[in-house]
Amino acid sequence: MNQQTISLVVLLVGFFSLDAFILGYVLGKRTPEGSIGDKLVIAACVMLTLLFVGGTLPLMSKIGSVVVVLGMVFDACLCIGLLSGLSGGRRQRGGGTVWNPVTFGTFVLIALLLAFVRSKGISFVNTANKLGIDGKGKDEPKENQTCEENLKSLYTAFSFYVQDWDALPPAKGWMDNTEIKPKVTKDTWFHCPTISDGKDDKYGYGYNATLAGKPLKLGGQALREMPNAAKTPLIYEVRDTAKSASVEKPDANQPRRHAGKTFVLYCDGSVKAE
Repeated sequence: MNQQTISLVVLLVGFFSLDAFILGYVLGKRTPEGSIGDKLVIAACVMLTLLFVGGTLPLMSKIGSVVVVLGMVFDACLCIGLLSGLSGGRRQRGGGTVWNPVTFGTFVLIALLLAFVRSKGISFVNTANKLGIDGKGKDEPKENQTCEENLKSLYTAFSFYVQDWDALPPAKGWMDNTEIKPKVTKDTWFHCPTISDGKDDKYGYGYNATLAGKPLKLGGQALREMPNAAKTPLIYEVRDTAKSASVEKPDANQPRRHAGKTFVLYCDGSVKAE
């Protein structure tokens, strides 16, 4: 998906929101309050919520919570259009006018919601592009990677988490975090290949506990844009081989598995042997 596709989707949702307004208006003008018109609009809103919100929940584990948020916004645009149209039709049926501050406010609100969706979607795509993820021409990911490659793959997952939440994930169970784990294509990438075959209970990577849960206030920017990113360790090899390990002082826990050195992943995405 690219920026043009996102803009097209937003345009289509805006078009359907206008259609929803017209449909609600027709029902409001032709049916009295408390009649079949109200029931049809309520039923339509329930169905749209099930489609856009309920339908995106299964995707949350693969893409992240951002897909549910976008589904909720699309649902809100259509439901608001329906309800506003119904209200406008009822006003005109009673001798009033459909065009009043409420109607104009509805269209402004829908426009703002769609602008938010477009901005969020483009930020998501930009992050993917910066990380070199385009979904084109990719071979099946390797089961086993080098330690350096593993850390870079974990950085990708953390980058998307930051893009969604503008904060770093909590330390507890970070390898099983529903926003992190789906972004790591192979479970073996959570294991340091020097000490593990990728199928045992030895992991060997630790998350910097001093960063855990930290709000970043990047305003949609990438993780690498955080202050002192190039000097701030994110994940590193540690002596603790337990799953989802985290430590506050990595220097005291370096296992030095690689010719007397330890790989450290920094918040700018660089991996250094120290």
